Amino acid sequence: MITATKINSLTDIDFDVLFDATLPALDAEANYWPSNVTSYDEKKSHSISVFDLLINTPKPCGLKLDIDGLTVSAMFGYIKDNQYNLVVGLMRDDENGSRDYVYDPAWLQAIKDFAASQGATSCLMHFYTGSKILEVSIDAYGITESDITYLTTDHSKPVTILRI
Repeated sequence: MITATKINSLTDIDFDVLFDATLPALDAEANYWPSNVTSYDEKKSHSISVFDLLINTPKPCGLKLDIDGLTVSAMFGYIKDNQYNLVVGLMRDDENGSRDYVYDPAWLQAIKDFAASQGATSCLMHFYTGSKILEVSIDAYGITESDITYLTTDHSKPVTILRI
């Protein structure tokens, strides 16, 4: 059974386990880390600062997703204009050693139901354009071109936003 629960800080999850499990996927992405972030400790510190930044936005909203009691993911973002914006996340394998749960319709439904329980009428997921994680998400969630927004800001890399 997949359940989503609100979290308010990194102390609500086992951050170390989720970060360590997510790190190989982040490291595999070209140019994911800022150029001055190279060591394990710098990557961990950078990730914590990003999560803290999101936690301190005007309407922060974090969730953890459990499968049969095991926390396999934590996502952080914010609610703006009734839209839940998921910006960063951590993931680990389930009890079967797999992350195939992202393909389970119940996974996406748990995220949507959570967003609705927080007053959001829609949910957006933010990814760096061209990332492997983006491609998996498009495939897993059956995203069509009409559900995709491309965005470039002056302070960041190009971002692709998926409406789920």
